[in-house]
Amino acid sequence: MTNLISPLLYLFTVGIALATLYLCFLLHRRFQLLFLLNYLYFISTFFVAGFIDLIGRYLAFRLLSGQPAETIMLLNHIFVFLVFPFIPLAIYFFCSFLAGFLQKKIPPYLTRGYVAFWALFFLILVLVTKNFLRSQDARISVILFSVLDKITFASYLLILAFALFLSRDLKDSNQRKAVRIYSLICFFGFTIILIFSQNSISSPFDPHLFPIFLHFSANLPPLLYLRYYLRKFQPAPDGLPLMLEANLEEFYSKYGLSKREQEIIELILKGKSNKDITGELFISLHTVKNHIYHIYQKLDVKSRLQLIRVVQSQIHNKSH
Repeated sequence: MTNLISPLLYLFTVGIALATLYLCFLLHRRFQLLFLLNYLYFISTFFVAGFIDLIGRYLAFRLLSGQPAETIMLLNHIFVFLVFPFIPLAIYFFCSFLAGFLQKKIPPYLTRGYVAFWALFFLILVLVTKNFLRSQDARISVILFSVLDKITFASYLLILAFALFLSRDLKDSNQRKAVRIYSLICFFGFTIILIFSQNSISSPFDPHLFPIFLHFSANLPPLLYLRYYLRKFQPAPDGLPLMLEANLEEFYSKYGLSKREQEIIELILKGKSNKDITGELFISLHTVKNHIYHIYQKLDVKSRLQLIRVVQSQIHNKSH
């Protein structure tokens, strides 16, 4: 029975990973925000690294069980080289995502320093591997692999700590709260992964299962919260300043939009909810919904995202 349950649990874990990736893809497709694209890249690279390092390595060890320790250690080196490119990429995309969420940009000097650090680490990895191949002494390799593991998760925790600190600069209280809640959920998830990846778990099933499950499922709770926040508080679209500065009189005239409808469109472009619009324009929620319905009819759209795309298309056409 145990032999049957373990593969099923592995498949369930992979299913969670695919579901998380798909939800992230849908989130980006719906809101079309750059920081969500970076989030999709982060999830993708994080999962590729996990698949190679956790599942791939485990399956390889199962196939080569009973082999000499030197062979197993050589396999360890191979998998570290396979997974290595995805580690700095995942961390960078995660940092870019949170920077976008915080409405900030990563300074160029930090990017250059980041690239230099990982280039140096890769050089050290190459030298340590050459030493192992020459001497078959794996002690330095074991230390370096442990350092790589700890640096990876320490980077995520440090980025999240900075996000919590920098969230105080956000003027929008809802966004400030969202960044903090998201960061705390992620911080907890990465901490749990780090703790259990360093300790073996007693289990009636495969002892490797729990760390693998955590790696692929820890990003689901923060993603679900992010989805909840974005659906409740429609964010301002990328390129908002350009849209607001553009002369849209021709656009408004083309579609026969009234002055009130123009005001509502501009508030929608700023990411205001229907409730926010009622407060801004001092009209009832029912009136706002009626105006939005007529706007949708005139523009032949069915959602705010489609409306924003129509405006973006108008600006693009006028600039060419």
